[in-house]
Amino acid sequence: MLTESEHIKLRLQAKVNLLKLSENQYPGRIVIVGLNEAANAMYQLVAITGRSASSRNRRYKAVASSRLVTEVADEAAMAGQDTTNIIYTAMAEVAVPNPAGSDYISLHVASNGHQTDAITSRYSNKSSFHDIMGSWQYENDPPIWTPRITAIASWNGNTPIAQMAILRKSAFGGDGCDRCVYEIDQFPIGYGYCIRTYEEDGNPPPSFSGHPYVLPLQGRAMDVLKTIWEALNEPNRVAIAIKIIPTDRSPATIMIQNKYEKVG
Repeated sequence: MLTESEHIKLRLQAKVNLLKLSENQYPGRIVIVGLNEAANAMYQLVAITGRSASSRNRRYKAVASSRLVTEVADEAAMAGQDTTNIIYTAMAEVAVPNPAGSDYISLHVASNGHQTDAITSRYSNKSSFHDIMGSWQYENDPPIWTPRITAIASWNGNTPIAQMAILRKSAFGGDGCDRCVYEIDQFPIGYGYCIRTYEEDGNPPPSFSGHPYVLPLQGRAMDVLKTIWEALNEPNRVAIAIKIIPTDRSPATIMIQNKYEKVG
């Protein structure tokens, strides 16, 4: 339980971080995981910002209550272009054995790439998050080498737990990959942790170099989605989605805000 002074410090830091996000012209893709104000649901958020025509020519689409994919908005505009790094599963769910008992728990995965499907398929074979992340690295999109960012979340009884990972190209050249994995077993009520792909705009944009940082997740899910959406640079924002993961094991739900409509 936070003291009053700790809560004030947290609130101010989250406010500052949200302001910094709003001043960032190009944060890239974003993953957030945290606990809602009622402490009865976890929130997972993913967001896309884009500068190029191909990066902007996409949207989120829910294909199940807990599964989210990216899709091309205008197929004709993408004719002949490589969509490997822009079309992927952004959110998914998999049942995994509960380490505290004989039943199963729902593990919710959110990422900026194809590692989402790798996690859901390999977890069923008892691979750990660390194991899976150890076999992946940053995206093959020179000269940017976009980091892969991932978060998994679940309820351990009434306790929200999560792991987050950033896989970025080593600053020392070659094919080296820095793999930063974070274990989170305590979330302040009404706040979440954010990671992103880029530090800021640039040519190429530099990889995000920090650790997960706190953002406010206050209000209803749609309020949270709107707050983060409005913080993203307006010309570059493309899509955002929030998943509500209730503690009572009822089905998760997804809400989406897309900038672009599906053409055709």
